[in-house]
Amino acid sequence: MGGPKGKKEKVGGAAKLSKQIDRLVDVVESRSTATSVRDNGTSHGTSIQEVMKFVATLPGAETGTKLWWFATELFCSQEKREMFSIMTDVDLKLQFLILNQKKAEN
Repeated sequence: MGGPKGKKEKVGGAAKLSKQIDRLVDVVESRSTATSVRDNGTSHGTSIQEVMKFVATLPGAETGTKLWWFATELFCSQEKREMFSIMTDVDLKLQFLILNQKKAEN
């Protein structure tokens, strides 16, 4: 009697271990996928370096100005960089910066 019961516990333990391993694999794969999506999600022109290089060309947002310093903080957000980058009109980009700066001051 003791033999089969012991085997069931071992099988149960093995099944539990197998489930835990499967769960670990799922977690690692999901993290890997999330990292891959995040890395690939950075569209061309949306890196901090690229966005700030463009900001410095805007009138009133030249390197070292108050608006430029504000942009250094604003564009720590990937979403803000993407929104800024998809705007094709230079005036809209400048307005975007100024509007966000005013929001931050209030």
